[in-house]
Amino acid sequence: SGDGLSAFGIRKPRWFLDPLIGFITFLVLFEIYARMLSHVYGFYDRSSPQGGLFFEPSWLDLGMLVVALLLNSIAEELAMRAYLMRRVAQLTRSWMLALVVPAFLFGAYHMYEGWVHVCVTTGLGLVFGLIYWWTRRLWPVVICHTLYNLTLYAVSFGYIDWS
Repeated sequence: SGDGLSAFGIRKPRWFLDPLIGFITFLVLFEIYARMLSHVYGFYDRSSPQGGLFFEPSWLDLGMLVVALLLNSIAEELAMRAYLMRRVAQLTRSWMLALVVPAFLFGAYHMYEGWVHVCVTTGLGLVFGLIYWWTRRLWPVVICHTLYNLTLYAVSFGYIDWS
């Protein structure tokens, strides 16, 4: 398109405001998830078949997981929010479609986790899209997305107990 990176929300990070928005959004989403969706947690069990890990992760394992989740969040947000939301808005001239279409695609490619996760992820996609639309910045969404994924892995590793 010839537009610079800032048109896609990729700007120099605001070291206080971007993490603050991302963290507050994460806290709200986590509260909703922990309070409301924990009722269906039995359908959304992320633990291993043995009920725990097969090994105890080292600090290196955990550090690599954090880096991998951060890079994954950046890639997903670049595709869904920075590119697809902008492109759908250009093609349809509808901010509602620009918000909904990427959210449904975001949910759909998490189908491997089951239908409950597809619904949850679609809802997350809507929230991430609103934050992106409101701030016109990708960093708060990446931070929130990464914190959310880290929380899910903390549950899987047994660092957070849902019971």
